[in-house]
Amino acid sequence: MEFGKLSIQELLEGQRQGKFNAREIWEACLQACQEDHRGAFLRFCPPQESGNGPLQGVPVAISDEICVQGVETTAGSRMLAGFIPPYQGTVVEKLRQGGALLMGK
Repeated sequence: MEFGKLSIQELLEGQRQGKFNAREIWEACLQACQEDHRGAFLRFCPPQESGNGPLQGVPVAISDEICVQGVETTAGSRMLAGFIPPYQGTVVEKLRQGGALLMGK
């Protein structure tokens, strides 16, 4: 299934109806992002479990200026290469609490 063509509402409804689950969405979107050679992602976030919030299973990408605990954050700068924050930005915390799946930066 091409999850990238579904709206957020369709993703949520499909999960409620049992057509697919958050893990299937994650894997399909990760594969599609890795096969896309436009260079939109600097790095991918490790897989995580989706919460039960209003964004359950919805894949999201965030800017590399936003800290994700344990994921290298460089803001696109070589000067920050290797910086792995020991904390998360508030927006990341809110997205995860809402059930969103962080794909990458």
